[in-house]
This record gives sequence, structure tokens and C-alpha cells, in this order.
Amino acid sequence: MTEHRNVFPDFLGIGAQKCGTTWLYFNLSHHPELWLPKWKEIHFFDRLERRRPGWMDALLPRVGRKIRRRLATNIRKDLSKKDWHELRRDLSFYLGKRDLEWYGRIFEPCSGLVCGEITPAYSALDRRTVEDIALLSPDLKILYLIRNPIERTWSSKLKPESKSDHLDIGTMRSFAEKSFIRRRDDYVRTLDIWSSCFESSNIFIGFLEDIRFHREAFLSSIFEFLGVEGDISIPRTGRKNVRSGDTMSLDVARFLAELHLELITELARRLGGPARGWLEIAQWLLNDATGDRVPYPLWDTPAGTAFRSKVPSRLTSRPLSRFDDEGTDQRE
Repeated sequence: MTEHRNVFPDFLGIGAQKCGTTWLYFNLSHHPELWLPKWKEIHFFDRLERRRPGWMDALLPRVGRKIRRRLATNIRKDLSKKDWHELRRDLSFYLGKRDLEWYGRIFEPCSGLVCGEITPAYSALDRRTVEDIALLSPDLKILYLIRNPIERTWSSKLKPESKSDHLDIGTMRSFAEKSFIRRRDDYVRTLDIWSSCFESSNIFIGFLEDIRFHREAFLSSIFEFLGVEGDISIPRTGRKNVRSGDTMSLDVARFLAELHLELITELARRLGGPARGWLEIAQWLLNDATGDRVPYPLWDTPAGTAFRSKVPSRLTSRPLSRFDDEGTDQRE
């Protein structure tokens, strides 16, 4: 990478996918001291790994259909408003050469505000790419949202347009074994890579449980981490991009619990908090659960509710520097 002379973001949301990043994007966008681009996912660094220009993405059948649809929508809006500046920005964003100059131009309108972007695919970046990012911006702040890996894999397969949540084990196994899914599920790999390139105090770990049960406190902790006013009244949008339901197949849940057991065990050791609950849920699925279906989200299972009842109800999301090797909060 060559030296970058344009604006570089102050923070990156690196995922994980299906862990509340859309909800976070819309809430951060309402803060008067924060600036995020109108395109929620920039996909600069992950596509840079593939060395693929923007116009090629627009031509690819699977990716291109979505890009062309979004471009057409934005062009119609720009033309209706006769906003030629935004029209040029949209054309450059979707079709321009994706280099550091292109990336820097995205953040030019931030006008001195704390700026950033959220692209969940960044959690799967190679170490070399993350090292390059650290060279460009060593003080960059990282937001990493996570949830029970069993749920993340399940939710990732059940796209919003899915007509059924009755998936068989064969279908789920084929999906879970895809390399990009394994990378996005592997929170330990992501933590190891990013913490080797950035100070742990610059990496914020957010649990989906805190978005569900401690929403106001969670946002305040994010604002404090980013260095902006935390005690501020902003619209608390409920918008999220996580498919909801009330049950999931026990057979598939048990398969995913076995698949992720080693990962969950390590996360419980490192992070504690909800991750310990994930471990108890996984063990319940493998040893004690009965019937054809189990409650979803999994924090509503008997093991999930039992775990919540025996631990203090408080915010557990925080910078990585506040976790020790045993998964306890160093503030205690």
C-alpha cells in the first residue's frame, strides 16, 4: 500500500455479520458528533484482498445484481433532486477504481467529525491486510460485535428472504463448511489477528445480548469508546438486519453446538459474560435438550434463562483491554 493523503476513518466496524451491525450503523448515524457514509458497507479492504476493481463487481452475476439495483436507486434519487455532486459520488463509489484515493474520498464530507464505516466482512480479513490497515492508521478504533456462534451460523443461512427455517443437517453442514462462513464464525481467529495489530484498548467487544437487554447502556459505552458525548438524546432506532423467529431445529442446533463447542469453550475462557452462557447452552443442547425444536434466540432456552438468572444483570460489552485471560472484568 502507498502512503494515503486523504481522510482515513477514525473507527471501523468489522462485524460480525448477523450480530447487530445494521442496528449499530443506524444508531451511530444519528449522533451529531459522528459521521458515517450513506453506504453502510464499503467493502474496501476485503475486495482489495481480491484485487478486484469496482466495475468488475458490478458485472458479476451474484454480486453485481445487488450493486446495480442500489446504484439505480441512488441515481434516481440524485436525478430527482438534481444533486449532481451526489450523482458523481455514487458513480465513483459503485464503479470507480478501488484504491486508497477512492477510499479517502468517501470520508471527505465528514468535516472534522469522528468518522467511520461498518463492513462485517472485515472480520474475515487476512493478517497481512490487517497489518496494512494498522500501518495506515495505528490509532484506529475497532468495533467487533459478536453473538452465540450457533445462532450466527443459523441466522447467516436464513436470509431475510428465506421462506422456511426448517433446514436439515446436510444443508447446514454444507453451508457451515464453506470457507468464508468458517472465517466469519471464528471469533478467536479475528481477535487474535486484530489484537496482534492494534492495542487491545482500541478494540471494543460488543455482545448481542447487551443490545437486547442493555441497549441504552450499550450505546453509551460505544460513544465513550469513540470519544464522543455519551449522555445525549438521539433516536434509538429498532432497525436491525437479523432474521427473527421463535424456534429452531434441535437436530441442526445440536449439530452447530458440536461444531462450535471448541470455539465457544475458548471464548468462555477469554471473555466470560455471555460467552459462558453460550457454553452452558451448547452443553444443554448436546446433553439435555429434547423434542424437535428449541426456543430461538437461544438465550430463551432453559439453559439460557437459567444462566441469566444466576449472573448479575449488567453490561458486559467493553474494550478488549478490560478482559483478562480468565474472562473476568478487570474493573471488578
